[in-house]
Amino acid sequence: MLSIPAGVRIWLVAGVTDMRAGLDGLSALVQTRLSADVFSGQLFIFRGRKSDRVKIIWRDPDGLCLLYKRLDRTKFTWTHASDGAVLLTPAQLAALLEGIDWRRVHRSVPHEEPDPPYRQSQAYGFAGVPLDRSVLAQWVRAGDELVSPIVQAVRRYVLGGGHIHADDTPLPVLDPGRGRTRTGYLWTYVRDERGWGSQQPPAVWFEYAPGRGGEHPREHLRDFSGVVHCDGYAGMNELFGLFPQRRKSRAGPARMKRSLCWSHARRKLFEMFVALNSPIAAGAIDRIDVLYEIEREIRGLDPEARLAERKARAVPLLDELYRWLTGKLARLPKSSALARAIRYTIKPQHWPALTYYVTDGRAEMSNNAAERSLRDVALGRRSYLFAGSDAGGERAAAMYSLIGCCKLVGIDPEAYLRYVFERIADHPINRIQELLPWNVRLPSQHAALSEAA
Repeated sequence: MLSIPAGVRIWLVAGVTDMRAGLDGLSALVQTRLSADVFSGQLFIFRGRKSDRVKIIWRDPDGLCLLYKRLDRTKFTWTHASDGAVLLTPAQLAALLEGIDWRRVHRSVPHEEPDPPYRQSQAYGFAGVPLDRSVLAQWVRAGDELVSPIVQAVRRYVLGGGHIHADDTPLPVLDPGRGRTRTGYLWTYVRDERGWGSQQPPAVWFEYAPGRGGEHPREHLRDFSGVVHCDGYAGMNELFGLFPQRRKSRAGPARMKRSLCWSHARRKLFEMFVALNSPIAAGAIDRIDVLYEIEREIRGLDPEARLAERKARAVPLLDELYRWLTGKLARLPKSSALARAIRYTIKPQHWPALTYYVTDGRAEMSNNAAERSLRDVALGRRSYLFAGSDAGGERAAAMYSLIGCCKLVGIDPEAYLRYVFERIADHPINRIQELLPWNVRLPSQHAALSEAA
């Protein structure tokens, strides 16, 4: 690992350099192009013509050093200037050598760009702080054990509401001994009652599962009774008492009601519009958009007012949409992609669940709250390749729960976690709800600096 002493200035040299140049040639370029001294202790970075190779020269106590690196699957991010140089921080240098856009490293909200332990270890190393990734992993494990009571309190709160949003996303997990990864899943459950004017804070609870079978949401929601907003995934059917005649079905009387997501139905029709430029798909999308406009207008009203508006305005439009789609479907080939998109919306298993929201003023038309909660996971997959084990997936779920709750209530996740870690060891377990993100009053930055002084 390249260890950069504290205080060393790191220069990213603009323009293209002949990668055949050695120490003598690069040293001459430092003097002629930058008017700098290669023996000054500063570090200079040069790129090749295709931006997939770099050379770095610097001076240590033993003399001049030359490092050559090549990226096989991407290119190094470079400045647009044709001459001169750009000063980098050690963290930006670490990002550059990883093939990451170093211009985003200085952002003041670090949780927006998740960094796995191995990358943090490299960044600390470039800053002159040797920290092995195994040490960082142990810290994550210890931190997860500390916040576990808070995560369980979040779970109880989310499942304590009468309406939740549910979804899942794949998470690659290392499969030791087989030389590959297998697919685990992060399940998200969101309680967000702001749409009908509730003062209860929004919250999200993540749970990891090694698969996507119906037994996992059934186990996760064993203590829940109410309305579940979700997509048409068949693994959720047993939650709602569907298919009770099947021999192997374990579904009993439905404790939950299903509210299907109109965004999924619209998305299938929109894909047909993009692929086929279909006027039928365009007509369906326009009709669905009118329903969404009604929802935007009544957002924030109390449940009774929302229900009354939906019955007066949305129900007639839904009845007309059903008749219109049924008529168009009768004229289409049964095996066509457009027919399949229409059948997803109007088939008997889906239409009652898609229209459930007009019978309940607390229900939502879409499952967007759950989909939004998965954005952090999608960002994370850009930074790490896989979870190291099922236990790693469980720890990720715990941290995503707390970070997601912080974002929903508008507080800084990093400041919240720092606040919790400083206090939780001495905090009474029977008052753990005081440490939930929406109950914490974080000290201002000015107050924190004054206290530290």
